[in-house]
Amino acid sequence: MSENEFTVLIIEDSVADHDLLVDALQKNENMKIHTIHYKNGQDALNFILDFKNKNYNIPDLIILDLNLPNINGFDILQQIKTEQNLKSIPVIIYSSSDDQIDIELSYKLHANSYITKPFQLKELFHKIAILTKYWFEVSEPPNSKKGD
Repeated sequence: MSENEFTVLIIEDSVADHDLLVDALQKNENMKIHTIHYKNGQDALNFILDFKNKNYNIPDLIILDLNLPNINGFDILQQIKTEQNLKSIPVIIYSSSDDQIDIELSYKLHANSYITKPFQLKELFHKIAILTKYWFEVSEPPNSKKGD
């Protein structure tokens, strides 16, 4: 993968929300963003835990909904942040909940950011543009792809 190519794992059960996220992620012409999508919490967790056992490319970013079938986002977040080889992956909670309890618990479980799903398409594209700019252009990841 080249310097301006990134992989984002999207764990979101709503097909409409997933499709809007992908559209927003691909608006940035300066980078190529590949996405992996899971709609089910258990399937997503199985995939994530397979990083330890298989030679998968670990995603550069995870966008995680909280309300998922089978296993909720809090449980997935907790599992990611307790695994030594996964805990440095930035996890962005992307939820329709603006409940302070959900926000505080997400941060206690070491989410890197919490974004409430916007109702306006323009606001969604703006938030995702800021998110990708920060995580892929401004922030220095521990496994920096900018070269040494």
